Amino acid sequence: TIMTNRLLYTLNSTLSTIAVLALLIGCKPQPTNPPQEKSDTTQVLAANDYVVYQANEKVFARSGAFKAIDNHLDSLQQMGVNVLWLMPIFPIGELKAVNSPYCIRDFKAVNPTFGTLDDLKTLVQHAHEKGMLVMLDWIANHASWDNNWVIEHPDWFTPAQTADERAWTDVTFFDYSKREVWQAMTDALTYWVKTADVDGFRCDYAHGCPDEFWVEAIKAIRAIKPNAILLAETSHDNLYNAGFDWLYSWNYLSAVQDLYTKGSLANLYAVSDREKFATPTGKERLRYITNHDACAEKSNTQLYKSQEGMLAAACLTYFLGGVPLIYSSQEVGYMRQIPFCCRPEDSPLMNWSDNSATYEAYKQMIAVYHQTKEVRAGSFTHVDSNPNMAILYYQSQITNPQSTFLLVAVNVSAKEQTANLPIELQGVGDLQRSITLPAYSYRFYRN
Repeated sequence: TIMTNRLLYTLNSTLSTIAVLALLIGCKPQPTNPPQEKSDTTQVLAANDYVVYQANEKVFARSGAFKAIDNHLDSLQQMGVNVLWLMPIFPIGELKAVNSPYCIRDFKAVNPTFGTLDDLKTLVQHAHEKGMLVMLDWIANHASWDNNWVIEHPDWFTPAQTADERAWTDVTFFDYSKREVWQAMTDALTYWVKTADVDGFRCDYAHGCPDEFWVEAIKAIRAIKPNAILLAETSHDNLYNAGFDWLYSWNYLSAVQDLYTKGSLANLYAVSDREKFATPTGKERLRYITNHDACAEKSNTQLYKSQEGMLAAACLTYFLGGVPLIYSSQEVGYMRQIPFCCRPEDSPLMNWSDNSATYEAYKQMIAVYHQTKEVRAGSFTHVDSNPNMAILYYQSQITNPQSTFLLVAVNVSAKEQTANLPIELQGVGDLQRSITLPAYSYRFYRN
């Protein structure tokens, strides 16, 4: 059957509730251009099936965040999340510090505000039982001024080398000309794989360390856990060769934010296509509309205008390719800024039972994402008939897959929009000459 989902939203004056209408229409597909027959020996590369959830411990609890996140795992599993990324779990520095979780005082300890090592182990175990991988946020480039290594090995550190580093006055920087630094950092990374059974790392400012260090460290990690996932916070493509699986999509983030003000779909597509072209087969880009950095700098209201606009941006982003990321607070439609360089008591706490309609919208969106893995591995094109409506079209390259086509239509404007379809799509399933969508809404067509 063809499934058509149209999500419409009505906000009350307090922005506290959203009403959602999901419309399901069944019909028999009649593709005008059926896929060509493939031999049984044809290798078909699977599309990405990971969905990452970034957990900011400070929005979960004033204390005991590991247990609070553990209690939230069922909700994440039901939403379709299969990778849990924990923001830095370590004790933070106090000397020259600004309450940044990326200012690490001890690389082999947990922040007691979040819980104990046993609490972390239990969280990882329970995530594994629910089919989720767990990534730790790792900071290999710098440490707090009162880090135990700074005290014991002051010769391991060097002054800031870049403009970015000179702006980070709460930390000091490792000198990777010293092999002892490589050994200590690799030992700390593998400690967490062996001790807490974590499945990989999101590596902060990864291009601040030598590529050769990452080659060695990732080899050591994968000697313990061969399928460990390594995400680099960088857009430097050379780090794929160092062993990273995923890189950031910084340029895409800027383009999707601009889309709601001065940007265009044409520019967004161009940025997305350039990133795809630079991504080797088997590697991926992390795609997101907000994260801890973006949400600290601007509110989602500033970026995406409304909860509907935010959902439309997420749908467009997740179905353009890459690894989808959901930032903790996104699934309840939180629209204000969230500082992360702050004391736990100064961070807003999320009410995870609030705004169930937005949660359900993400749940449905990600369900379609998982269900269309095979067809998303096929051919892809986008239709450019309306600069305010994205039309993304996937067609399977294999015989008798679960789906033979997927069409995603997203209205990224504050007004109703109509987009004409090319003649080769007219008559496929229940597709007609055009698609009309209300403001900031989206619809899926698939068989």
